[in-house]
Amino acid sequence: MSTCEFISSDEADSAILSSYSNVIMSSLVLYEHLITVAPEVEVVWQRKRSIPSVLFLCNRYNVLCSATILLLMCLRVTKDSAT
Repeated sequence: MSTCEFISSDEADSAILSSYSNVIMSSLVLYEHLITVAPEVEVVWQRKRSIPSVLFLCNRYNVLCSATILLLMCLRVTKDSAT
């Protein structure tokens, strides 16, 4: 037997606001990555590998993967809640 938990309208509004904020921030990260690919190739990929460049790439693509996963999770929750 399952129990149904009800949430207040304030909690629901907070959850929706949080979801919208996550979508906006993830979209901005993805947009920033798209517009900076050309300079990244020129400055990082065409030079000799060094510890700072490897750390830069690890950080850059970690953020990209995290933002993509967060965006997909938010879109899935939004899609599920719409049906």
